[in-house]
Amino acid sequence: MSKKVVSIAEGTWKTGAFVPRTGTYAVVHSGHRLPAEVTLVQGERFPRCQACENPVAFALRHRLDHRPSLVHSRIHLYQLPVLDQHGRAS
Repeated sequence: MSKKVVSIAEGTWKTGAFVPRTGTYAVVHSGHRLPAEVTLVQGERFPRCQACENPVAFALRHRLDHRPSLVHSRIHLYQLPVLDQHGRAS
């Protein structure tokens, strides 16, 4: 049985999977209004929705160089905040 090979640029990932490449990812989640994009660092796990256990989907939009400054001064994003109608975290 052959396996389908999907490039990083075309793939999608879900909550809990490891981030394959440092970059900006589009966020897709039908349950709640979440930030449209997030910047994530390779090797971290894709974050969950703050309000529910349903998986969030992510698609790579822009690759970023993996620089030491990103690794040593980053904030770990474990969950995505739910936004109100004005785009503010509720």
